[in-house]
Amino acid sequence: MVSPAMAIEGATMKWILRLGVVLLALASAAGVASADPKPATKIAEDLASVAAQHTAATSRGVVFRSVDPFLPAADDWVTIDAVAAGNPGALAADLKGLGAQHVAVFGRVVSARLPIPAIPALDILPTLRFAQPAYSATNAGRVTSQGDRAMRADIARATVGVTGAGVTVGVLSDSFNCRGGAATDVATGDLSPVTVLLEEPGCGSGTDEGRAMLQIVHDVAPSADLAFATAFAGVASFAANIRALATAGARVIVDDVIYLTEPMFQDGVIAQTVDSVVAQGVTYFSSAGNNARQSYDHAFVAGGVFPAGAFGAGFGGGIAHDFGGGDVFQRITVPPATSFRLVLQWDSPFFSVGGTGTPNDVDVYILNTAATQILAAATTNNIGSGDPVELVGFANPGATAVDVNIMIVTRAGPNPGRIKYVLFGGNRVVIQQFATNSGTIYGHANAQGAIAVGAAFYGQTPEFGVNPSILESFSSGGTTPILFNTAGTRLGAADPRANKPQIVAPDGGDTTFFVSDTDGDGFPNFFGTSAAAPHAAAVAALILEAAPTVTPAQVLAALQSTARDMGPAGFDNDSGFGLIQADAALLSLSTVTGITPTPIDLASPPATFMITGEIFGNRGFGLPAVNFTRGGVVLAQARATALTGGTALTVPFPTDATSLGGAHPGLSAGAVDVQVYDQTGPSTYLLIGSTLLTVADTRLCTLCVTGIAPSSIDLATPPAAFSVAGQGFANAGFGLPVVNFARGGVVLAQARATALTGGTALTVPFPTDATSLGGPHSGLSAGPVDVQVYNQTGPSAYQLVGSTPLTVTDTRPCTRCVTGIAPSSIDLATPPAAFSVAGQGFANAGFGLPVVNFTRGGVVLAQARATALIGSTALTVPFPTDATSLGGPHSGLSAGPVDVQVYNQTGPSAYQLVGSTPLTVTDTRPPSQVSFLNDLILCKPGCQSLTASESYTRLAVSGTFFPYQPATTLTLSNFQGQVHRVRRRIGGAAACTGYIRGSPLRLQDQPRRSPGDSDLS
Repeated sequence: MVSPAMAIEGATMKWILRLGVVLLALASAAGVASADPKPATKIAEDLASVAAQHTAATSRGVVFRSVDPFLPAADDWVTIDAVAAGNPGALAADLKGLGAQHVAVFGRVVSARLPIPAIPALDILPTLRFAQPAYSATNAGRVTSQGDRAMRADIARATVGVTGAGVTVGVLSDSFNCRGGAATDVATGDLSPVTVLLEEPGCGSGTDEGRAMLQIVHDVAPSADLAFATAFAGVASFAANIRALATAGARVIVDDVIYLTEPMFQDGVIAQTVDSVVAQGVTYFSSAGNNARQSYDHAFVAGGVFPAGAFGAGFGGGIAHDFGGGDVFQRITVPPATSFRLVLQWDSPFFSVGGTGTPNDVDVYILNTAATQILAAATTNNIGSGDPVELVGFANPGATAVDVNIMIVTRAGPNPGRIKYVLFGGNRVVIQQFATNSGTIYGHANAQGAIAVGAAFYGQTPEFGVNPSILESFSSGGTTPILFNTAGTRLGAADPRANKPQIVAPDGGDTTFFVSDTDGDGFPNFFGTSAAAPHAAAVAALILEAAPTVTPAQVLAALQSTARDMGPAGFDNDSGFGLIQADAALLSLSTVTGITPTPIDLASPPATFMITGEIFGNRGFGLPAVNFTRGGVVLAQARATALTGGTALTVPFPTDATSLGGAHPGLSAGAVDVQVYDQTGPSTYLLIGSTLLTVADTRLCTLCVTGIAPSSIDLATPPAAFSVAGQGFANAGFGLPVVNFARGGVVLAQARATALTGGTALTVPFPTDATSLGGPHSGLSAGPVDVQVYNQTGPSAYQLVGSTPLTVTDTRPCTRCVTGIAPSSIDLATPPAAFSVAGQGFANAGFGLPVVNFTRGGVVLAQARATALIGSTALTVPFPTDATSLGGPHSGLSAGPVDVQVYNQTGPSAYQLVGSTPLTVTDTRPPSQVSFLNDLILCKPGCQSLTASESYTRLAVSGTFFPYQPATTLTLSNFQGQVHRVRRRIGGAAACTGYIRGSPLRLQDQPRRSPGDSDLS
């Protein structure tokens, strides 16, 4: 919406201007001989002028109305911010003594609504250091958005089933019902009842923008409880009302207000209050602002020294800032019918916040095109007020654009180190020179705990056909660093506040009254970051209903991690992490917290389970699916049949009938991991979380295995047979039941029962290869074993009866095993000539001594046959090379763990594994000096020879190949004046050929010489 006074382009956000357009008497500048001294007064001149204007109006018998639309004064009252000289409580008492109302105190600041005739009396209050108007303005936006749909909040409500119930959202803005109409909004369902803690005092400038924000919250979170407090009663009142909303139970608070003289480089009283309520668990949102990057931020550069009156009677003199190249003026273009306010601050602490205050007195001027005449000035006595801030305004009411010049001057005290200004209402203003396009987010929106919200027009979002979303041109960007702590001490290192803005939400949305109908649908449209912020706050209310225990940090993380990118990939200081995706943000916080009943007994199973958690939902493919698993194996499966409030699932007892993926074995006694999945597509699922279910089974089973005896054995003294107990054992005409002894799904051994007693007891011989039905197996070994009993139901058909655990230990001295290798750790820089391998059962079966494979991950790296055997317990094995290999070249040993496998050769091509042992290999050799580059051999810098480590198998001179002897050292001198050809075997069959010319060393490309050559890159 567009301010009638300023006609500026941008989005709605309240700007509270504590310092208005100040055309003051010239400021003093101690230490600058050419500057005039400023008058000693505690009253800002613009506040004093209010008293004069009021006296003039009443003397004429008319009601006083300020001609400045930003001045918070009407009838006989003005809202002020006063800074205490000492005890702020004493100042508050003095103001009340002057008839002040709505007095609020925060730190050194006292805000109050003061009778205008009492203004002159302020100057004699010993408790007052400085007083100024709490200037306010409503800068409204331009179009509408259907933000609920644009950020997928409608989908979030349908998916998760939340509406914000049980969550209170507090809104701070100008007013709620100064214009009337709130009761009608409630009656028509456009608003739920609102708890109003404090309305704008006097309703002097209220536009009820707060009610428009509350309508947005109600649209997105229709069951949320709503509360309102004005932010238009001064800085201290704003801070107090934030606390009041938190005390009243608001878990989410949102505002669209800034006091223009909130500190840029220090956390002011409002920012401190925001951080304090966030620390108490309140999620706080603030509109980022509507100032785009209309900011200048630069180190102060001392330019020319100008005497008082150098640019007319309004110039107080001092040291001017050099914008660049000696130019002390910055030219800007102001379009027709445009006005702006410039807020200037510098790197000094605020007395009103904490500390001793600023030692600098800095003035800002706006001069005509020729820079010969002052058009506007801000010349507050900053050393007297203690706050490093100036604010000046300028209006171009004409029909053509005008160029004006900005001038910044140190009038007294040392020059500041850094200066920064932000233009308000000046998005159409063009900074023609020395623009820095700096961040415009500052004040409490820049607080560490505040979530600063940018704006995107709903019609330019993916839900409305535009991807990526487009940021509103006016949406404020970051960053503004914090240079001082709250006590006014300069930080050792600046706090960059680099995370602003954090997120973007849609602006525009129909309201019943605010501000004008721009899309022709009969409903007024609300634009700007003022409209975006309540959209984001309402999503937080949905999150908190579904996940009541999440913290403000978790809410922010959910919004950021699921946002849809708008600008550069990831975070940027204009659009943050991107546009809020409400449904994804909600579901990202999904968790599983428990299941009832637990434990259960399969003798009396429940009809259903209740699974509790946070933010369960239906993503359009059905309610969540639940897997009941053990050890990674799905025992049973079911889909939830009901969802309650996003926090509880009703899940039927799982059977084959409830399974989504075919038959499963079903629940059985023991611990069960209950895993809950959201279905995200026709065949895709996202794990939300899991919880433990304990299952017992006291049933008399009809088909089961209940135990084995003995249930723990030592292979040193194995039993001749096992007794297996259960139900349903049978001979169906194809033999007694068969028993598999398995581990990890692999059958270790197998035996058929030799006796069956009734259907409840089996005698099973100790399993060996002789008892196996399916060929030799590895045999039982130490560790847990799953004993599986099958009834044979056909020539090759078997029915699982059940299983039971068996524990196996092995204290035998091994008869066929490998117990170690020496050395067990080697460095390829100094490899051993041979290894000693110890074990049992090594043998020469007439086909040679045992063969050793050196493997990693199932791949043979190298191979060698033992060269000596002592008894059957010790082997001597040469260091493996291609020369020792039985199966052609291998890649060779390399750094890492190696599995050394020993085989007895039992036939011409038959081998029996004896066992294996680990070998650790390291490699501290320098990198190879010769490498392949396609068909070239590249000799690296410092290369002096081709050595055995280069692994070349052939060397050719003048086209004739001959074996490359590792013992031969081929220095570069051997290569003088001729081209040599080196062939390296690749994978045993193919070869790679390259060429090298020596001294000076350079590469010569040659065509391939044989079909066997190949490239290696």
